[in-house]
Amino acid sequence: MCIGISYAFWSLLLYLDTFGRSDVQSTPTKSINQHRPPAWILVLFTCTVFIFLGGLSRAFHQSPLRSFYQLLPLTLALILLLTPRYREDLSHLLQNALFSPASPSRGMFTKIVLLLFLLMEFALWGFIHRILLSFGGVLLGLWPYLDPTFITLQNRATLQRLWLVALCSSICILSAVLAVHKVFLKSDLSAAWLTSPSGLLVSGSAISGLLVFLVRNLVDWSIPIPILLHVISWILLVTSPMIALFGKTSTVCERLIGISLAFFIPFNLLNTFYEGFFFLALATTVFMWIWLESGLQLQEVFSLKSRPESINGSSKQGNDSQMTSFSLRRPFFYVFFVIYAFFGTGNIASINTFDPVSVYCFITVLSPPVMGALLIFKIICPIVVVGTSYALLGYVKSNTSATSSRQEITVLMIIANFLAVHFFAMLRDEGSWLDIGESISHYVIAMSIGLASVLLSHVGGWMLTSPWTSRHTDTKLS
Repeated sequence: MCIGISYAFWSLLLYLDTFGRSDVQSTPTKSINQHRPPAWILVLFTCTVFIFLGGLSRAFHQSPLRSFYQLLPLTLALILLLTPRYREDLSHLLQNALFSPASPSRGMFTKIVLLLFLLMEFALWGFIHRILLSFGGVLLGLWPYLDPTFITLQNRATLQRLWLVALCSSICILSAVLAVHKVFLKSDLSAAWLTSPSGLLVSGSAISGLLVFLVRNLVDWSIPIPILLHVISWILLVTSPMIALFGKTSTVCERLIGISLAFFIPFNLLNTFYEGFFFLALATTVFMWIWLESGLQLQEVFSLKSRPESINGSSKQGNDSQMTSFSLRRPFFYVFFVIYAFFGTGNIASINTFDPVSVYCFITVLSPPVMGALLIFKIICPIVVVGTSYALLGYVKSNTSATSSRQEITVLMIIANFLAVHFFAMLRDEGSWLDIGESISHYVIAMSIGLASVLLSHVGGWMLTSPWTSRHTDTKLS
């Protein structure tokens, strides 16, 4: 109970600190000091609370630390009530929520908030029942029909259907299918394009698919895998990220596609059934999300030049601290895509069962450290692509109506609190070791998802504008 109240107060404190009214900050210091209680009252009150909790712990034979946990919500409540800025913002929030007249815009905003929390519930229970992630994908597909602010381009009806088909066919079906036969395509490419970074990465993707096909057939036929296939796989694993990071590109979308292909190559080499198709479907859907969220035409998105200062956050942002549907929708979608990339193919279950077939392209001798590292790298690959795409979305929106990065970070922290308080209530100290460990791992993942999402977006922005290619980019821009 106390932990849940603490999460609620902490989320409210984050909200008021970011989206509170700016006029409260301009209150004269003298008037603030007049309403501040004396220091001796705070000290006396704190000592009284400590003595009271200590007496309770001795009376009920509990650990003092467990009793002192009850101080956390009390401390947060005192901060909210005794700080003039937070107290005024909280009063203003309650007045708007309870006594302000109803309006169409307010009703639409309330509906969007409820839909976003429903989306997070699908993501939350998708930790336990993976099929619910597919229902979350269906809700994302229906989002343009429920939120008129999502797609603002002219051909909105066509884009609505395209978005729905992309979510339902490429993500929801792939997450439920057990196995999909691999399909390899042939195309005639010029020698000049093959020597470019994009051509090399596309060629590496085709080679990785061929290697997976050969290794699976050799395993089925009980034929030893030649050492040459292992060497080629390790070369692709090392060189593909280097080509994407050191490649000289003039547009951020071209660089994002190169990064996605660079992480797709090792991911494809480590797949067992249909994960390669899932990666491509997830990347395609995220790219489409960037396009629809930006409000720009497709050719405008692909022609955006790479400017490091824009992605790193030094572009001009609006000073409006009002919460909008944009500042809510983007972090919620981002967290859902991160969770989907993490759990969409059942990668955590593959760690528990540890199917060695997934690493046969690299190693056939039992080596738990190497196999575990490769499997963890496989999990990271789609998440990095989602984080890089979110960084590109921040760059695209900086050219139109970008919201403050601080607001989005605050929303990410509130989402993390929302997920963590659910899994804290589901923590288990009884049952099998698998059930106990699974409940603890879910809670730790939910606790760290906010910080991990922020770090992923910063890492993605760094990869989009790496320092060794920025000089080349500036030369091309000039």
